[in-house]
Amino acid sequence: LDVTIDPNHSLLGSTLEQSDSRDTTADVFRPISEARRFQRVKRITRPNGDEYWLAKDLNAQRDVLLQPADAENTKTLTSGRLVGGLEHPNIAPVYSIIAEGDSPGVIYRFNSGTPLSQWISESQATPRALRQALNIVISLCDALAFAHSKNIAHGSVNSDNVIVGDFHEVQLESWEHATADASADDFLQDALRVLEIVAAVHRHFQSTPQVPKAELRILGRFNPESASEVSTVFDSVTALRSDLIAWLHRTPLHHVKEPFSYGCARFLRKHRKQVAAALAITLVIGVTFLYIASGVRNARLLLNQTNTRLEQQQTALAEQISKLDAAIEEATTQEKQAVLAAKLAQQQQIE
Repeated sequence: LDVTIDPNHSLLGSTLEQSDSRDTTADVFRPISEARRFQRVKRITRPNGDEYWLAKDLNAQRDVLLQPADAENTKTLTSGRLVGGLEHPNIAPVYSIIAEGDSPGVIYRFNSGTPLSQWISESQATPRALRQALNIVISLCDALAFAHSKNIAHGSVNSDNVIVGDFHEVQLESWEHATADASADDFLQDALRVLEIVAAVHRHFQSTPQVPKAELRILGRFNPESASEVSTVFDSVTALRSDLIAWLHRTPLHHVKEPFSYGCARFLRKHRKQVAAALAITLVIGVTFLYIASGVRNARLLLNQTNTRLEQQQTALAEQISKLDAAIEEATTQEKQAVLAAKLAQQQQIE
């Protein structure tokens, strides 16, 4: 096949046929201006009362989430600029900020998922759903930890502001109350709100079958009795995240105090094969020791019996020897008397 390019054709952008230069402008993309780029489709009201618009990006041909600006055009746009600098998979990315025109607002990525509060209430009480719920909370902690590293606090974290997609993608929304140059108290408030979500998860899944009750009780300990105790247990969302991961993997917790019995039970569950092997080896050693000890005991009894018989035989032999000695002495005495009597008889005959 000869694909040699004709110099005359190369200028027209084709290697095979000469195209009509008048038709080349028909396929040229002409972007729509920013003020008319996003076409509103329908109003969306989140469970927390925040109102958005599902809009169509006419340039990129995609669905987006439009948050209308407030009356003064400051709060919404300011929060949009804050979120625009947070590039994280679990934070709704900002596509555009419209400050002028008839419809000012912030354009976010649209997640057609379900608010976490609804997702929890509709979930069945199964171990898999429990683990999925806690993994969602861990993703939320990742997003907040990233924002906190930029000195930005969310300010209004709750399960209605967390959107869970159909493929379990997690997106944190509603940054209207976000503050820049946040203080440690602001970060602590975010952590407290996350703990409230953990408490909601625990309440919904506290009767989950096939999950040990001890583990569910430990999960209930994540939520302190008062807000003042939060800083003593979790000083950051990163600390909460580490303990949630430890709970999921059944490893020792670093911040929540766990009973000694729970630690022992966790160790037995995690190393049950090694524990079973150790118990079997211990049992074999114990039986062997008892068998040897029983053999030694029987040997000692036999030795004692043998010694007793030997002592009895020795005593009987000693008695026989004594009787024999007595008989010999008596015979010797009688012999002496007989000799003496014979001598006396001879003397009498001589006389």
